[in-house]
Amino acid sequence: MKEAWVQYRLALAENAKRFTPYENCTFGECLRLTWQAMKRAAKRSAPVVPAANVERVTRLRQEIENLNYRPFRMPIAAERAALEAEINRLSA
Repeated sequence: MKEAWVQYRLALAENAKRFTPYENCTFGECLRLTWQAMKRAAKRSAPVVPAANVERVTRLRQEIENLNYRPFRMPIAAERAALEAEINRLSA
């Protein structure tokens, strides 16, 4: 979000220097472009999982996602940490 604000301010300053109307200079546009750039960077830096462990890692990630749908009274931090540790172990 901070990066999107930086880009928005830079776009406003650039448009003010050129005396042009604020075309495509909305915060939403800057936020969309920033998210795209962050997703591309995350994809490039994602750990490579050996082929033998891909299915298991996919299942573990689904389990982590399903933890979000448990009732608030159920503690999930320890289980999430254990699942993430196993994913890290399989990715190494």
